[in-house]
Amino acid sequence: MRLKVLMRRGLPAKAAARVLAWLKRLPETPVPGAKVLVVGDQFFGQRTTDADMSRGAPGALSIAVGLKGDPRLDKLFVWPTEGHAASMEVLGALGPKPRPS
Repeated sequence: MRLKVLMRRGLPAKAAARVLAWLKRLPETPVPGAKVLVVGDQFFGQRTTDADMSRGAPGALSIAVGLKGDPRLDKLFVWPTEGHAASMEVLGALGPKPRPS
């Protein structure tokens, strides 16, 4: 749960400050780009938020669900369907398969 949500639900400010200070003490662990998956629809054109995330994680696998992608990006694949349905297809392919009863 986000800290903002906890504060809205009544978490005292002093407790929130203590939690935040504790979280800042945790060491940052870099994640190798080979373990990153970026799924988005803004890889080409004027809105390129997802393309920027791909550039920020060199070696990441990127899947464009907006039916277009910048050909200059490495490891970018364009999914054959678009939008929310495409995102659900990607997540379904990555998620665990249900066990037979």
